[in-house]
Amino acid sequence: MRRQLKQSAQPAHLAAVVDRPRTPPQPSWQGPPPPGVATILTRDALAEPLRDMYATWATNFVVLEAHFVQQLNRHTMRGAWKYNQLLDCANFPFHDQVFWIQRQLEGWTIELCHPDDRHPDARILALEKMPVICQDGLSAAELAQTCFGKTPGGLSWLPFW
Repeated sequence: MRRQLKQSAQPAHLAAVVDRPRTPPQPSWQGPPPPGVATILTRDALAEPLRDMYATWATNFVVLEAHFVQQLNRHTMRGAWKYNQLLDCANFPFHDQVFWIQRQLEGWTIELCHPDDRHPDARILALEKMPVICQDGLSAAELAQTCFGKTPGGLSWLPFW
């Protein structure tokens, strides 16, 4: 009998580009930062690969203030996150979804993925339609779990693409 290679599962946010319409580009943020935001970064201010590949619809990104994140976090950690040292990211399967946090030069980004062979869905945590960056991994992990279901403090899950 010939060996058959098992096709590896495609990450949800990569597969989503095939089946999902792209989100239109967002306008640049005008005015002072929203409450809880330490700084607003333009796409040009980001380091690669975040600048080139992450939430291509976003023109601005928000770095949240640590005390704002602490006020929002209402859950203790549910279960263990799996950390991948090579990729500098962590994931946590919860129900039929998977939370992802990944270290960037600017901080930690947060995603919620619903893996599905036919209709994968990947979401990015955002504030005022700007992707969120947390200053540390623990805060990002806690905030991801806090935002499952009803998102507090004006946060929302927006499409990756």
